Amino acid sequence: MIIDLNNRRHCARIVNVFAVVVTVFFVSWAHAGGVDYDPNTGSYYYWFDAPGGTDIYGVNPTTGSTWNAHSFSDGTMTGSDANNNPWIYDPRTTLYTNQGTNEVCYGLGDLRECF
Repeated sequence: MIIDLNNRRHCARIVNVFAVVVTVFFVSWAHAGGVDYDPNTGSYYYWFDAPGGTDIYGVNPTTGSTWNAHSFSDGTMTGSDANNNPWIYDPRTTLYTNQGTNEVCYGLGDLRECF
């Protein structure tokens, strides 16, 4: 079996662009991405390789809310929450700042504190 890698890359790009446009309402099984479901929140997450890191899109079909993030290769993340408020996360300091709500959080997991 001969696999045309150029055609495979071209098809993956088309699938990724289509999935971004519809903001995860359709599931794509592109080589450079994936889909996951969180049963605790009822949300679906779609991610794919992007320049400098990974793009992540989320949708909750029950509430209709959507959000997005970009995770850089150093672990830093930026994005917009369900109300389109921009936020940033720095993994070196564990500092999360939501510029729209002025919420600031430090720490991880159960040790996370927000002000």
